Amino acid sequence: MKSLIIGAGEVGKSLYKVLKNYHKIDIRDKKNQYLNKYEILHICFPYSKSFINYVKKYQNIYNPKYTIIHS
Repeated sequence: MKSLIIGAGEVGKSLYKVLKNYHKIDIRDKKNQYLNKYEILHICFPYSKSFINYVKKYQNIYNPKYTIIHS
């Protein structure tokens, strides 16, 4: 299973520390980008007026089977 965390703030970094012990996981912030396929997409950035558009954008880029919102 491969997961990607979007957002490397408090929530994203904490989630990464826990999940890295169980399966392959990457963390993405504004500075880095991965073009791999991921089964699970974890959304860990704050809500804004553009939140839904950003989530859809990441879903289109990474095409995950599941999207989990932690924000």
